[in-house]
Amino acid sequence: CALPILWYLSSDGLYRLVPSRDPGIPSRFERDARVDLQSSLTSLTSHPAGLLLGGGRGLQRLTPGGLEVLQTWPDGVGDVAVSTVQPERLYLGHARGLGTGVFAANGAWRDEGAIPGVEAENCGVVEVGGELWIATVSKGVFRASRPPGDRDWRRAEVRRYGPADGLPEKHGAIYLSATGLGLLFDTAEGIHRFDPGTGRFLAYAALTSFEQRKVVLNPLVSG
Repeated sequence: CALPILWYLSSDGLYRLVPSRDPGIPSRFERDARVDLQSSLTSLTSHPAGLLLGGGRGLQRLTPGGLEVLQTWPDGVGDVAVSTVQPERLYLGHARGLGTGVFAANGAWRDEGAIPGVEAENCGVVEVGGELWIATVSKGVFRASRPPGDRDWRRAEVRRYGPADGLPEKHGAIYLSATGLGLLFDTAEGIHRFDPGTGRFLAYAALTSFEQRKVVLNPLVSG
């Protein structure tokens, strides 16, 4: 069977790792000529529907003949996340909020539009327990949830969290990571977690107690 491919996305294109057959010669990354130089390539996602790229042109899929643009967006697409409860669904972060759509069984893409109430420059989205947590650059964190049994995100209830809810006043760009310790929020003032009991964000000082200076772990890696 074919070996899995390790892909690497850079500002100047897409690269794949070419294994070496000679133990004395290291493997090397080789640029994929199917991906031309673009003004912005920001995310790379492996999905059963194909290898997906987000960038200034929108959502694209790598095909044997080159890149296929699945959906354009005025400001491009930044983060591309796969739903953890509905694998055919994607969440598309961009400069003005969050969009969503699904792949059909034949691989065709269907856009379902923006999720209302999430209007901010998106840094990332994580789905936990059927809820969406959306991090931003300047407007804190949004949480979106749907009524029980409803699969339409256009009817979602959205709540925004900010400094009044425990986030730092100067939080900067917030990055999310789902880990064995729970969902973590990496801010310019350190790592925070959300306490569902109080509905507030709390500094997770125990993670950085080894260092007295301000520590920002960005990006966070689970494992």
